[in-house]
Formats: sequence, C-alpha cells, structure tokens
Amino acid sequence: MSTKEIKLKSRKLFKDNFAPLILAACFLLLIMIIFFLCEYIIRLITGISVYDSIIFSSGGFTLRNLLSISILVFSLILQYIVTSPLMMGLWRCLHLITEGKNIQIENLFYFYSSPKLFFRSILFQINIFLRELLYLLILFLPAIVTSFFLSDYAAAFFKYKLSTFASSALMFAAAVFWIGAVIFYIIILLRYSFAGIIAASNDKLKITRSIKLAIKRSNGYKLCIFKLIISFIGWFALCVFIFPIIYVLPYFCVGIAVLANHAGSIS
Repeated sequence: MSTKEIKLKSRKLFKDNFAPLILAACFLLLIMIIFFLCEYIIRLITGISVYDSIIFSSGGFTLRNLLSISILVFSLILQYIVTSPLMMGLWRCLHLITEGKNIQIENLFYFYSSPKLFFRSILFQINIFLRELLYLLILFLPAIVTSFFLSDYAAAFFKYKLSTFASSALMFAAAVFWIGAVIFYIIILLRYSFAGIIAASNDKLKITRSIKLAIKRSNGYKLCIFKLIISFIGWFALCVFIFPIIYVLPYFCVGIAVLANHAGSIS
C-alpha cells in the first residue's frame, strides 16, 4: 500500500468522521492549554521562571532549579494521566472507523468509563514511555560519553590534554555514535507505531501482549510508516502555531490506523 493510497483513504475516512475526530483533538488541545495556564499561574505566584529548569547559577544546582524542574515534571505527569484515556479513546474510534463501523461521541471517552480501563490506558502509555526511554539511554549513552571526553570540563576534571590525533579519533567516534543512535532510535520508535490502536481495539488483551503484536505487525512496514511521517512534515511544521494540531493530529492518526488495518488484514 503506497503512501498516496494511504492518504487518499485517510482523507475519506477523516471527512466521513470529521466531528468526533476534531472533537478529540480539541479536547487534547484544551487540556494542554489548561495545564500550560495552571503552570504559568503557579510560576507567576512563586516567582520561579521556566528558565530556572535549564539555567544554573555559578554556585551550581540550587533549590530554585529543583522547584522549577519539579513544577514542570509534575505538570507533565498530570497531563499524561488526564490525556492517556482520551488518546486511547481516539485510537479506539480509529479502529472502529477502519473496520467500517459507525462511531459515537461516547466512544472517545470509553477509557474513562471505569477505573480498570482508566488505569489500563495510563499503564499502557507508561509501558511504552519506559521502553522508549530505556532504548534512548542505551543507544545514546556511548555518544554522550564520547562527547563528554571531548569537552574542556572533562579535560580539566581528569587533568589530561588530548593530542590532535586522539581528538580527531574521538570526534569521529562521537559522530558515528550519534548518527547510529539516531537511526536505530527512529527504527525502534517505528516498532511501536501500531501499539496504541492494537491496545485500544481489544481492552481484554494484556498490555505486553498488545505491544508484542504491534511490534510483529510493524515488521515489513517500518519504511511505509516512515514515508507516511515524512509526507506529514509540512503539516507538522504548521503545528508550531498550535491550533493546526486540531486538524493534523486526527488526520495523521487516521493514516496510521489505515496502515495498521492493512498490515493486520494481510498478516
């Protein structure tokens, strides 16, 4: 199935189910805006800037830095908890759409309907996040370590001076590690592209089982998924203006769902 065919089918399904899909994107954007405003108000009251999360004083890491990072992390965690069931509801709707079934607005809030489903959606998202984080650490650690030994800080701390040859060798190794890490990490992320729709389509399936099925189904389709993502680069660029997210997010997700359904139907 070519990228053009995927997008043509996605456009038709998106048009036929415009209202519930746009509503889901609106709710997600609204939640993001609410959390952003809450974080802004908290920072305004406490006087702790977002820049305190990344700018350290000459004296090192301070309590102000810790509080700023804590506010940011707490806001992201809460946002993650609130949006996970809604995102899973969106994937459930997309599964129904690709199966040729009609969807109702309440399908979006399916994973809010019981504590079991609510926590399942959160645990699923956490599972995916931790897997991606683990691979991130494993793949990028050699690149970070190699780059660290090129820094003036490392040279001063360990009291060494690199020769021209050693410096060039380290720079070459760091470049190879960084490029390799990026390529392999993209491939790993592509493995989980179908995980959301598979987990949402069958809430009785164990989380680990749904992820394994997603990885298996993505075999042979990673290049197709990558091409689909690249074809949306222009749309993603427009999302810098925030509100195009309402259109781009469901449209892109429909494309992934169409490809997942195609992969499942012939596997």
